Amino acid sequence: MDQADSTARSTGTAPDGLIDKWYHALDQRQLTIGKRPWPALVSGIHAHGANLWIQISHADNPEESLVLRVSRDTSIDAAIATAQAWSAFQPDPRAIDLTKTP
Repeated sequence: MDQADSTARSTGTAPDGLIDKWYHALDQRQLTIGKRPWPALVSGIHAHGANLWIQISHADNPEESLVLRVSRDTSIDAAIATAQAWSAFQPDPRAIDLTKTP
């Protein structure tokens, strides 16, 4: 994660480029959660084994946040679609696990 990009912190080890890939794909991305704009700010990324835990906060309201658990096989598009659809079922999403296959 480029230090110039954000104050987000990264911990753990992950395959080369994986943390940067997720950071650059999600930070400052305009999401729609609960039918309202949700500008994403990546607060931190933690590598644990083959998975990443990515904390994303609302850029204008950091108390609103969610955590994505992704594997190296999770696509960015699938993570974004799941995060945006999740709120339709859960008014206050906290953690979304995308490491398990249906």
